Amino acid sequence: INAYFPLRNGIIYGKKPDELLPWFKNSWRSILNDIDVFRKSINAPHMPFIFTELGYSVYRQSTVQPWLGGGFTTMQNLETNEEEIIVMQEQGIDRRERAVAVKGLRYAIREFWDPKILQGILWWKLSTVPAHFRVEPFVLLIGKHQQIQDSLDEELIDVKKQYYKEI
Repeated sequence: INAYFPLRNGIIYGKKPDELLPWFKNSWRSILNDIDVFRKSINAPHMPFIFTELGYSVYRQSTVQPWLGGGFTTMQNLETNEEEIIVMQEQGIDRRERAVAVKGLRYAIREFWDPKILQGILWWKLSTVPAHFRVEPFVLLIGKHQQIQDSLDEELIDVKKQYYKEI
């Protein structure tokens, strides 16, 4: 399953990513429920799956339209209920929001689901090339050349430790 699921339906200014964790957890719970409904509809309620692509960019508000790595779009401001034109690169970089999005998935699985059903997550985009930071807003740098501490890296390691101890 390609997992570019929106975790909220509009922008919220002034909230720190950690304050969005309950929202993200509830969104993942709803998404996982929809996946369960689909699996039951094809008579495969216990069939495991993987997220073949999961990704959020480094920009604030990336959990509203996670497929958007740059450029502009319109998003509803949840405080004013008005549509706003949003330029992603002008939102500022906040690597924590995407880490908290993954933490919300981990908590939703732990609290509401059988963790053996989700067999893996492929992150878009892993790289060992530091220059990719300049051109790829989704990148998670791994390996010995990692120059920026990324809380997403830590969160993905926590997912692995919690559910995939044999890996």
